[in-house]
Amino acid sequence: MVKPRAKHCGAVQSLACENQAFQVGTRVIGLQFHLETTPESARALVAHCRDDLRPATYVQSEHVILSVPEGHYRAANGLMSDVLAYLADAEG
Repeated sequence: MVKPRAKHCGAVQSLACENQAFQVGTRVIGLQFHLETTPESARALVAHCRDDLRPATYVQSEHVILSVPEGHYRAANGLMSDVLAYLADAEG
């Protein structure tokens, strides 16, 4: 549950998690996803956590994880840079 004073980012939600992103003021942002993921870290995750990738409603398969186009990672990483810059600017 998101605190009452938090601003829910309604465009960022899924069936698995209604509160995928929220913001409190200008200095706190909560994300329930990984904008920092790179192709290398996704491959490492699969290599080291393969036994945890059991078929389930909200668990992506190894094939799905490893099939993400590289451009998606670049876009996510760019968004992460934007989020961090926003927070740094809020610090003043």
